[in-house]
Amino acid sequence: MCGIIGIASNKPVSMNIINSLKKISLTDTDLIIIARGGGSFEDLMPFNDELLARCIYESKLPVVTGIGHQPDITIADYVADISMETPTAAAVHISPDKFELIQKIDDIENHIKNYISFKMNNLKSNFLENKNKLKSCNPAYVINGMFINLRNANNDIFKIMSYKLREISSLNKMNKVRLKQTNAIIKQEYSSYFSKHKLFNNELTKKIQSY
Repeated sequence: MCGIIGIASNKPVSMNIINSLKKISLTDTDLIIIARGGGSFEDLMPFNDELLARCIYESKLPVVTGIGHQPDITIADYVADISMETPTAAAVHISPDKFELIQKIDDIENHIKNYISFKMNNLKSNFLENKNKLKSCNPAYVINGMFINLRNANNDIFKIMSYKLREISSLNKMNKVRLKQTNAIIKQEYSSYFSKHKLFNNELTKKIQSY
């Protein structure tokens, strides 16, 4: 909302402006326009008043002047937040373009959407991360993991034992063949030795008998 202080050219009283400024400052107003239309050079004197200048300078609300007497500039113009050449120029200045406002609103809306989307993605990522952390701390999940590890270990042990048993079985078969071959050799050697020993005994007996 805008507070407008309009000064008629025939009543340029600085105290009235000061009182109006103070009253408007107490209302729900966004800014103040001090405007004056037409008049002589002498009508500008109230706007050079020190008390008015201090009041404008100390105002908590933005003050826009549109005194309308260029090229002459008053002290009020210097201490105001914005000084325009005429009341119309002051009104136009504080009234933003419709399309510019729409563009700013669209920009703000897009910025809010992007920010919300960014925040939502971060929250989703954090949620999934925390969910995985909680899952890894769940006793059921831990026990199930231990069970899987135990089952895998048992499978590995079974595979190793099966391999070793097959290896031992193969070695036993080879040892049996070797043992059989060894027995055959022993029997053959024993039979040869026995035959030679018998022959030797027979010859020895014959020689003894010949004497």
